[in-house]
Amino acid sequence: MPLMKLKKVLEYCSYDVVFFIFICLIIFLLNLIPDYSTNYFDSNIQGIIRILVLILLNGYGMVIARDRINHGYRLPKIIPGDVINLGVKSTFVYGFFVLLQTALLYLTASAFDLPLFDLHHLLLNLDETIEMFFVNSPEFMLTFILAGGLVFYFTTFFAEVSLARLADTKSFFAAFDFIAIWRSIKIFGFRNYILDYTSLILAIVFLTVLQSVNLLLDIMLDNLWEMIFGFLIFATQYLGIGAVYCDIKDAEIKSRQSEEYS
Repeated sequence: MPLMKLKKVLEYCSYDVVFFIFICLIIFLLNLIPDYSTNYFDSNIQGIIRILVLILLNGYGMVIARDRINHGYRLPKIIPGDVINLGVKSTFVYGFFVLLQTALLYLTASAFDLPLFDLHHLLLNLDETIEMFFVNSPEFMLTFILAGGLVFYFTTFFAEVSLARLADTKSFFAAFDFIAIWRSIKIFGFRNYILDYTSLILAIVFLTVLQSVNLLLDIMLDNLWEMIFGFLIFATQYLGIGAVYCDIKDAEIKSRQSEEYS
């Protein structure tokens, strides 16, 4: 499944290779701006710059998610007003769910007297993960991973459906309509989401490992390599959000149609 996701991401991003490189370059430059601002501005201005860059990145990510929800097959064009509008709203929604997830994971970790559960970190640092099994009993660690995993997946599912609804409607109300979000979660199924998101994380981990490879050929080529894989990681995350909600919307449409004909 991770390889299938990677294949779909590559097909989507490379439909127009020139535009793909153009978008990669823009994302790369946006990520450089906060680092270069440290040489010219004080900490307050740097903070504002980082927020503005985050808004722009989140905004275009949401445009990608919306395009995938509508069965898009190529990277969408950049419409500044659209990107900023979705960027501001999604940054707020994302921040809310990050705080909620962090609080719940902190409570879970405190109960086990262990660090916060972070699935990405556990997979990318397998040596540390294995060491934790030796330091603690296997049963204790498995219980912690199960408890932390359930909190992580459930809150992430809620957050992704919320962001997808925002991308689809541009409405804050839709993003925080928890009854509708819960209905969508039941349609897709929690078990199906665990499988889908795990394959997405594995795909991202694979891309992250490739991104960290040093070609040792030329600084410019190394930067190009890092830029391309950085964007693929970025696109994979938002295409994943769009793909899940696309399936949910299709299921809802089929359900309504069957009710009309019955």
